[in-house]
Amino acid sequence: MEYLENLVFDYYEKNFSYDFDRNVYFNINDRRVCFDGVAERKGTLNFFEIKYLPNKHFSAILLNNIVLNAINVQNFMIKSGKFPNYRYRLKLILIIDSESPSEKVEVAKRIRNLIDTGVMNISVTVFTVKQLEKNNK
Repeated sequence: MEYLENLVFDYYEKNFSYDFDRNVYFNINDRRVCFDGVAERKGTLNFFEIKYLPNKHFSAILLNNIVLNAINVQNFMIKSGKFPNYRYRLKLILIIDSESPSEKVEVAKRIRNLIDTGVMNISVTVFTVKQLEKNNK
């Protein structure tokens, strides 16, 4: 999984000039919340969560936990006053083995139907392993 995470981070660094802090932990109300990566860009704090889906299935419970963690960190950051003018975005990056463009669209659509994007700015991107490997050569 670390290999795939590195491919994703390399892709965003190379193509969009992101500068990541990886494996970032926030301590909120005696609870530790972790994201695979966090990057500040153009006044937006982006929380990256990367998941490999070898069988193209994703647990709604896991998804809700990821979204809830992002919302809790967003609220904490706003209340702390450390980043009062920031926008916050959860970037959920999913990686599948299939090379079929229709399967990428299907997975993204299925995930988008499981989340409430009105609560937070959330983007869902689906990559294939081969696509990431090709983009990072």
